[in-house]
Amino acid sequence: FYKDGKVYISLNEGVSLPIVIKGDKGYYTDYLGDLYYLKKEDVKVISHQNTNRQYTTGIRALVYHKFYDQDGCESIICHEKRVFEKQMKYLAINNYYTVSMKELEMFIDKKINLPKKSVVVTIDDGGKSIKKIAYPILKKYGIHATLFLITSKYKKEDYEFENVEIHSHSHNLHNKNVCPDGEYGGGGIRCLDEKTILNDLKTSRSLLDNTTVFCYPYYEYNNYAIRLLKQAGFKMAFANKGFKITTSVNKMAIPRYTILSSLTFNEFKQMLD
Repeated sequence: FYKDGKVYISLNEGVSLPIVIKGDKGYYTDYLGDLYYLKKEDVKVISHQNTNRQYTTGIRALVYHKFYDQDGCESIICHEKRVFEKQMKYLAINNYYTVSMKELEMFIDKKINLPKKSVVVTIDDGGKSIKKIAYPILKKYGIHATLFLITSKYKKEDYEFENVEIHSHSHNLHNKNVCPDGEYGGGGIRCLDEKTILNDLKTSRSLLDNTTVFCYPYYEYNNYAIRLLKQAGFKMAFANKGFKITTSVNKMAIPRYTILSSLTFNEFKQMLD
């Protein structure tokens, strides 16, 4: 067994352990409650069920937007502090594992097994309410979340919180009525010229530590948008289709479920279960 680049345990007898992560040159396995690396030449892989541990076959991704406490908000994508906290508390006390973007990519690529109760928590756009309301709740319950930031409107430095990773929602493509079709005609990534789009994507990546994860403005995309995202260096992109993420999903059109203000707590629980 190798840990931190050093031989940590040497066993003379054989052990049967489940693979947690498939690496290029070896495997990671759970042994005595810790994660260890084994070289491929040191193990034999046998396809059988040697553990009663259950792993997920599909992960729900949730998307939130604005938050409010006492001021109120009329938009259906505004989330009351009390309701958001109740939802995050439910994830915590029911032992839901909140997945990072790297883990999600590995899951789609069939390189990692994730717990049966796994969920992706995402927040779009940016804004003061994330720092004031959402982050303290995420921190309180130990929830890992992903923020898709519009970099022309908000600075990454204002959102560097523990347990929150930041990725691209474009630099300045989050604008309505740019394209002639689509529900919002927004985003511009579906119809603007290549140079404009690629410059925007390059700017956003440079401001976000060269992220390779993107979220489509207004969830609108087409094959043209996908091609330019790949050309700009993005490897995953999120939309909004309302079904679970499986290993067969298109990594450039990953589905999410938008949490609306009309969603009841029972509906929230049923959606996860």
